[in-house]
Amino acid sequence: MKRFLAMALALTMALSLTACGGGTPNTNNAPGSGSAGSGSPSGSSSPSGAADITQGDKLNIKWYAVLPDNHPTITAYAALFDEIKEETNGRITFTMTAGGVLGTEQEGFDMIRDGTVDGGMMNTSYYESYVPSSQGWMMPFTFTDYEIALKYFNEVALADWNAEITSATNTVAVNAVSPGFRCLTINSPVYKPADAAGLRIRSMESPMSQSYVSVIGGVPVPLAWAEVYMGLSTGSISGQENPIAHIETYNLFEVQDYLVMTEHALILSWSIFNADFWNGLAETDRAYLTEKFVKEAQMSIESVNKATEETFDKLESEYNMTVITPDSGLDKQAFIDNADKFLKENFTAPEYDSWWEYRNAAVEWCEANG
Repeated sequence: MKRFLAMALALTMALSLTACGGGTPNTNNAPGSGSAGSGSPSGSSSPSGAADITQGDKLNIKWYAVLPDNHPTITAYAALFDEIKEETNGRITFTMTAGGVLGTEQEGFDMIRDGTVDGGMMNTSYYESYVPSSQGWMMPFTFTDYEIALKYFNEVALADWNAEITSATNTVAVNAVSPGFRCLTINSPVYKPADAAGLRIRSMESPMSQSYVSVIGGVPVPLAWAEVYMGLSTGSISGQENPIAHIETYNLFEVQDYLVMTEHALILSWSIFNADFWNGLAETDRAYLTEKFVKEAQMSIESVNKATEETFDKLESEYNMTVITPDSGLDKQAFIDNADKFLKENFTAPEYDSWWEYRNAAVEWCEANG
């Protein structure tokens, strides 16, 4: 019925390495493992006591985002940019183009790298060919606590991450953000991986993204996000997996009957700038923006948590979706066991050793600080 109705409605671093190029994959020690210090912001200082931030050259910073304006991650950016405009008396402004209007996320990444736009929000998957080890962070069931994971990336891993990405991609990260944990939405009840056997579930192109669907128990169907709603409407795919806030942002409740709280992977993205642009800023502006993006990381967490809670509350009462949790029979351990089996079968060759280094360093820190 839902499908029928839907169809009817039819940085922190003053870096000197800024050459943009292909770069070779870096297999240094995992960020936060001690290879480049503590991972705290370097090359910046607090704007407190610095020159008046309202004085200086005017800056209009062009910002790319693939998520739409109503997504909680984007509303957090919008609030930050309004705050910056107010605090600088309009000297520093951001023009954010959200919703992928400027192009796909890959095209957005390329535009940031070549300076067509100055910065934006970018998923870690687009660094895969430059820092393959980062896929260790993306392995299923690596993280269990949303806020602790982001604390690791913002306070421990950030500086080392910049040491990895800047010379290879001409980008600088100023914070880590996340729209939350991936969960399954589907049109038939799934309590364990066997229940999803044979079901076609949308994934992204990357092998790690496809692994999520395999771990859930389904058949990965790589599909552009723009085609997902129609695919769910027609039944060419049975489900998809994304954070809870996506359900309302993209009206998935119109074409999906169940939310399965697998929480099988954390989406990790970065607020990044073109490195040439970033290093060309006055030192006081870099310090000021660094401090503001540290604040934005927390603003984003709060925005996502609020939206996730509000969406969750609406799913059954307003959107007629059934939520499957451990309390209602979800066998989450079966999904974790399936993930362990899948990872051992597919990612234990020597070429994946650095992936496990990245993963294990993050897990150990989060467990010690959770």
